[in-house]
Amino acid sequence: MLFGILVLVFQWYNYVDKAYVYLVFYVAASFINMSVVNYQKAGNGKASIASLLIIVILFSSISTAIAYTMPKNFHPVVWQTLNDKFYAAFPFTKTWRNGIGSTSDVNNFTTDFSSFSQDLGGPETVSDQVVMRVKADESLYLRGEVFDTYENNKWTNSVVQHSFGRDNYFQPEFDKNIKYTIKNVEIYPVAMNTNIIFSPWQPYHVNISNIYDRSTLTMTTAGRHVKSWYRVQYYKTEISASSLEKDKVLTGSDMSMYLQYPSSLPERVKELALNITKDKKTDYDKVKAIEQYLRNTYKYNLDVPDTPVGRDFVDYFLFDLKQGYCTYFATSMVIMLRTIGIPARYVVGFKMPSQPVSGSEYDIKESYAHAWVEVPFQNSGWVTFEPTAIYQETYAGASSVNNSDVSTVQKNNDSSTVPLTKSNTNQNVAQNKSLGSSSQNSTSNKNTHRMVLFVALFLLLAMFTAIKYILLKRRLTSRRSAFLHYYNKILKRLERRGLKRFDNETTVEFQERILDIGFSDFDKITKIYNDLAYGNMEPSEEDIIYIKEYLKRNMGHKKFSGNKPGDLFN
Repeated sequence: MLFGILVLVFQWYNYVDKAYVYLVFYVAASFINMSVVNYQKAGNGKASIASLLIIVILFSSISTAIAYTMPKNFHPVVWQTLNDKFYAAFPFTKTWRNGIGSTSDVNNFTTDFSSFSQDLGGPETVSDQVVMRVKADESLYLRGEVFDTYENNKWTNSVVQHSFGRDNYFQPEFDKNIKYTIKNVEIYPVAMNTNIIFSPWQPYHVNISNIYDRSTLTMTTAGRHVKSWYRVQYYKTEISASSLEKDKVLTGSDMSMYLQYPSSLPERVKELALNITKDKKTDYDKVKAIEQYLRNTYKYNLDVPDTPVGRDFVDYFLFDLKQGYCTYFATSMVIMLRTIGIPARYVVGFKMPSQPVSGSEYDIKESYAHAWVEVPFQNSGWVTFEPTAIYQETYAGASSVNNSDVSTVQKNNDSSTVPLTKSNTNQNVAQNKSLGSSSQNSTSNKNTHRMVLFVALFLLLAMFTAIKYILLKRRLTSRRSAFLHYYNKILKRLERRGLKRFDNETTVEFQERILDIGFSDFDKITKIYNDLAYGNMEPSEEDIIYIKEYLKRNMGHKKFSGNKPGDLFN
């Protein structure tokens, strides 16, 4: 048991799935072990060891197989204090569990994440550190923070109205006629220090206590960090490009914060926005025109210089730099929309990769941090738009991509392409293209590993059974144990013919019944047994040979029937 527990702990911290498969076989082996032990305690030999093992293996396999295939809706128990102490004592184990985690310091991640709103511009470096694991049915935008005020090349919030999420439910912000379904996403922090609760738009319910902004529904925990997994339910709306074309953007005094832009913004930014949208009839067409202009005109690049002192971030990007990463594209789209009277807000978080690592599990890396745009419509609510060209554009719904309305990402028209650095989103796109094959390879490898594990465990089980059988055979080298083994076999075979010894029947009385049936010399078997059981006399070697020959001569090794010795099923 101790050995099994040690193996389980090692496998659990190495690969949870393998530990689960191992545990199934470990339980099955434990069932077999208990059966053999109880078999020995019962007096050795009420059934042959081979028959016993066949039955035990069959029933233990069936029971563990049923348990393995049953739905599993449980979640891991998290004891964070013990976890922290364990990692402090053995820091190298951080890299074990599920092959993710890091021994490196991740305390600076929150600062890096906040850089999407503060001090915009300049070169960015990111890592492929896995920061959280997500279980979901689809690739999502996971909102972290939302900003409304752009000033001095920074994003901030003018007003934040915090409320405590007591019931943790949120009412829909779209029209009651919009059809929707409620879907789930589970988020498991791995290596990220943050109090942000990441959520698809629009959240419906979150299972942990939170503090949220009433205008943006951005959520944080009351504590310093999100320490354990959490589940977010969200509205998945049925919104299409055609429905958005019939819709109008939301206006009014409560939208004024989403129309703000600096008074020092160069006029040519507004002129460019007006020129792009001059022929567009609907609000949606205007939004898409600016989105497409940014996607088709500018290059994606992480290795860009800082914004010159005294220059506006958006103006410098649009007219001079003409390359950048997601913060450049998203900020420019928000400000351009605002200059033509369309409210918009700046959102930062994570964009999940298009394909899961396995099943419904997605590994979210630090390099998947992203910025995008949300625009409010009267009926559809806040809708996500993607101005960064290397991501697939969206037509509707922050929670998902409406595949029926997604157009192909167009290549950049500018021929003066600079070599792109190995960047966060470039890696994301490259991985997305190869994940189809790599996911299949991963699945194939996983199946191979499971098969190897199954064969190895089967061999271990066979070795375990063989060892138990050998130990039992060695016990039969004792004349006392050997005689009891064969005597119990005789009783068992007589019982199959209906000649069971009654509880109130003495051995001599039972002997007389057996002799009357025609089993001659059974009185000698009874005498040896009585001497052993009541006189504590050790059977001789001749006695062992005699009872073995008696068993073979009168009953054989096959099932038998009839009223006389030797009447066998052939």
